[in-house]
Amino acid sequence: MRPLAPITIEPTMVDAFGTKWYLDKGVSNYASSGDHRGTTLDFTTVWHIEELNGKRSNVIVANNRVLFESDSIDEIGIILDKMKALKRKGERVE
Repeated sequence: MRPLAPITIEPTMVDAFGTKWYLDKGVSNYASSGDHRGTTLDFTTVWHIEELNGKRSNVIVANNRVLFESDSIDEIGIILDKMKALKRKGERVE
């Protein structure tokens, strides 16, 4: 496996554990935009995180809680679509 390229931008925030959080504005906008039926995830954001040990992942955060974590940004998109479908059926997803 190839090593990941270094992140060259400043993190959006650094938490008390030293984990660097980078807001993904594009995917967060995808979460808050309506799907084909107009369903949105209004209080949901997507972040790339980098822990002190160098481990990187992507997380879905809603109402200041991490709901899902994955190494794959594609999987994050799929989960957002599933969350929108569940919301349409009346399930609480945020």
